[in-house]
Amino acid sequence: MSKSSINLNLEHPKVVTSYLGKLPLQSIFQRVLGVGYVVFIPFCVFGPIYTPIAFTIYYLILNVFLILNNVRTVFGARSAFIGAKKHSQTNWAEKYCKTTGASFPDDTRHDLPFDAVRHVIIIPQYKEDMGTMYDTLDVLASHSMALSNYKICLAMEESEAEAPTKAQKLIQKYQDQFYDITFTLHPANRPGEIRGKSSNVAWAAREMIRQCGGPRIEEIITVMDADTCFAQDYFQALSYHYACGTPAERNLMMFCPTTVFDRNADKVPFVVRLADIIWSLGVMSNMYESSPIKIPCSAYSLPMTLAASVGSWDVGPQAMGEDFHMYLKCFFSTHGRLDVRTIYSPASQCNVQGTSWLGGVYDRYIQAKRHMWGCIDFGYVMRRTVFGILAPKYDAPNNIVQKVPTLSTTENDDVASLLSKIVPLYHRVLEAHVIMGQVFLMSIISPMVIPSGTYLPTATPFWNYFTTTGVHPYVAFAVFIADWVRFLMAFFLVFTVYYYESYYRWCGTDRWIHSLQEQLHPGTGFGVQPLGKRSKVMYNRSMVNILDWTAIPFAGIFFLALPQFHCQTLQLFTDSLDYVVAGKPIAPPEDKEEVETYPLVNSRSLASSIEDKSSRADSGFYEFDETHIPIDPNARFSPSMWKEAAAGSSTLNQAHNII
Repeated sequence: MSKSSINLNLEHPKVVTSYLGKLPLQSIFQRVLGVGYVVFIPFCVFGPIYTPIAFTIYYLILNVFLILNNVRTVFGARSAFIGAKKHSQTNWAEKYCKTTGASFPDDTRHDLPFDAVRHVIIIPQYKEDMGTMYDTLDVLASHSMALSNYKICLAMEESEAEAPTKAQKLIQKYQDQFYDITFTLHPANRPGEIRGKSSNVAWAAREMIRQCGGPRIEEIITVMDADTCFAQDYFQALSYHYACGTPAERNLMMFCPTTVFDRNADKVPFVVRLADIIWSLGVMSNMYESSPIKIPCSAYSLPMTLAASVGSWDVGPQAMGEDFHMYLKCFFSTHGRLDVRTIYSPASQCNVQGTSWLGGVYDRYIQAKRHMWGCIDFGYVMRRTVFGILAPKYDAPNNIVQKVPTLSTTENDDVASLLSKIVPLYHRVLEAHVIMGQVFLMSIISPMVIPSGTYLPTATPFWNYFTTTGVHPYVAFAVFIADWVRFLMAFFLVFTVYYYESYYRWCGTDRWIHSLQEQLHPGTGFGVQPLGKRSKVMYNRSMVNILDWTAIPFAGIFFLALPQFHCQTLQLFTDSLDYVVAGKPIAPPEDKEEVETYPLVNSRSLASSIEDKSSRADSGFYEFDETHIPIDPNARFSPSMWKEAAAGSSTLNQAHNII
């Protein structure tokens, strides 16, 4: 389309939108991937016989995408490992002072001091075990900024009868350990809303913004699952990146951590363990610094002003995958200018845990189906692309044309900015929702039906049943290339395994040990900064776990390709999916004394942190017991490395007693 035609359309948005409004774009685009899959399966089976040239071209394209994906995965895993080590060794408050020239973190000569950044942490939950909530909040409360900067929002569901009681109990226990802790109660059965995380987060975010009297520029919203845990340097890095930005830059920022499943992996089938490793690697492959598209997974952060500017979280069927969808909404509302910063302090997450081996596999499939329901976002991407080019300030959710919130400059610049990012966006969306699933299916089907290269005994009788001619030379060439690509994948896999296992060991074990060593004997822990408390539910991989990687074919088929095909077929007929909460581990219950006590900070640093917010309290919220630090770096890390103090009922009460 020429520049003049774009200008013509933009000068008459009502004409453009009236035409677009007559088209059922949402219904059409929603079914594009499903129709593609319905065509793809018979194409895999009969394409080599009846359309050999088309089959060859598509097969080669899939293999090119497979190579690119593996190269990017290796690079992403390497970046995550190196980035995680560097991140753990960074004093973010000190770096802020060096970057901005501030004398100390609350120096008001800078327009947004480091200490002024507040973190609104939304924890959506539905029928979560109280042990899990205690564990998650204990970890957050151990952070040095918790008392001065954390505003916790327990996002409860009205459909859970005991939600208010649970929330009040949690607030009573933790009210002295955070800057603020409150709860919201998302009403059930609201018109136009789907049941799930997105509608709950949308309600909680609106309530938190309302309580603040409107969006506040110094506040960042973090969305995290009830069983997700962060080290304190995640939030310190958020404060650094956000405070160091200009006012214009801040409103376009989003922050995404890498992920690590280091909690209950020993309690789940090895195929489930590997499925989540693949999921984690998929996140890493998008998160390296120069990546033009960085898609969050499960936990992420964004300025309160940005959330308000784009109209908060969507609540309809297309928002089932709330993390991916919110990213897309921010992407299109900023016309591709969204600036996503990678935070290499990972979100520590739990695997889906069933009551039996087969139950665990089945539960993981249900979770995979819910994840893959995000395929419906492809229709959203196509619709927002059409409107973003032809009528940038409009959209047609539910086939009703309306203005949408955008952060604009000039309309021509908006279109140019969007077009500059749209190709890599489509690549990543198609890769997540189509390409990799089709690669796995093609790798399974082609050896079964094509008697060329490496093939199965079924290939020859199948081929001879449908044709008397031999395999087309082009098809044979494509199969030859595919065989070599699979061989090349083994080479890439070696590097992927090395970097991922190194990353896992650092995030799950080494950084915690070095952090303790550094605080006890400065200079002996490789400069690793305080991380706070670690979850009681933890798991460290061993050399035996290398065998998990042998389950790649099974995990790829049953937790990627089949759920993808299942969802895209269902989306031919419906846009609704019943939200099923996945089974997760339950944290060890607390005894009564532990509920009433809290690990004691170094007395001087805690007292001064209450009196003077410029004090960093980064010496930690624990009195360390050196005898519990393992001499052998291979030893299992345990929260017993920390010795908890017996006196006092809360951090704040202890501080006042000290003072």
